Order: sequence, then structure tokens, then C-alpha cells
Amino acid sequence: MGMESYLFKIELLQKIEPQKLNDIFNTLGLQLVEQKTEEHEEPYEFFHELFTDDGILETHSFLTLGEKQLCQFYLRFSICSPPKIVDRTFEFLVALNTILPIRVKDMESLNYLHLGPKGRLTPEFDFENSAYIPIDVTIFKQNLDGIAKRALLLEEDRNSSVIRGGSATLDHLENKNWLGRFLGWIFN
Repeated sequence: MGMESYLFKIELLQKIEPQKLNDIFNTLGLQLVEQKTEEHEEPYEFFHELFTDDGILETHSFLTLGEKQLCQFYLRFSICSPPKIVDRTFEFLVALNTILPIRVKDMESLNYLHLGPKGRLTPEFDFENSAYIPIDVTIFKQNLDGIAKRALLLEEDRNSSVIRGGSATLDHLENKNWLGRFLGWIFN
């Protein structure tokens, strides 16, 4: 999960068994697309997605060695998605939060504001807690911190595609000669 996707870390306020989270995801419309077992006896890594006309929401959750319950997962969508994917994402987060209390960390805020060109790392700055966001699409869309990737994503008049994150998005951006536009802030 890299620069081609918009990424959130979803922290569960109570640990949950993977099957229970899978059941909740199914209730909310996400489907299990892959689970990995490898050297573990039980599945330890899980990938879900919700495919809509607004874009594709993808989740990734995993157990660390010896753990039986999940305490977090990652949620992403391609930066090429239509702007409506933001509404769909927050609808999902609101619905999930009513079933299972969560905290949402905007990883793009960490990347852009704190590690990127507008980095504000000072001794008094609370790096870990600064990226938590309210589960409110209106506040998110205001983009008060001026996160470049979010601003580009919210543009209504840009070309968009319903596409998965990862290499599919990178290939799409490269084919359209958009790679610099979407990822250019990294180099500034």
C-alpha cells in the first residue's frame, strides 16, 4: 500500500476475532477476496473489498505471530477513484463505528504533513496522535491541512477510474502520463 492509494489505519477499540470482523465486513457489503495461511496453522492475513461504481474499497488485516484477535486494519482506495469514493468510505466508517467502535488515522496526513514537504516535526509536536481524524466526511473534504493527495482526489473535473490500488493504479497513472501529477508532491 503506497503512494498510489489513499490510506487509513483503522484502530479497533476492542480486539476482535478475524471471523467476527469478516462477518461484520460481510454485513457492510465487503467480500473476502484472499486470506493467507503460509506457516501458520490458521489464516493470519485477510483482504476484503467493496466494489462499487464509486470505486473500490480495499481492506488488509493481519495477526501478528501468536495473536488470535485483531486490533487494527488498513483501508485504502486508489487515488484514481471518482471523488464519490470519499463519501462511500465515510459511509462505511460510520456504519462500522456503530457496530464496532473505531478510531481512524489518516496515514496521508502523516505522510504529507509530517514526513513530507510541510513536515512539522518539532519536539512539542505530537506525531502519533496528530493524524487521528473525526469520522466526518464534511470535515475531511474541507482539507484544512491542504493535503495534496486529498485535494487531487476531491477534484470533480479530473478523469477518474474505478480501479484497485497497488500496481493497477501505478500502471494506469503511467499510461495516462499522470504519475507526476498525482505523486509530484513527494519531490517538491
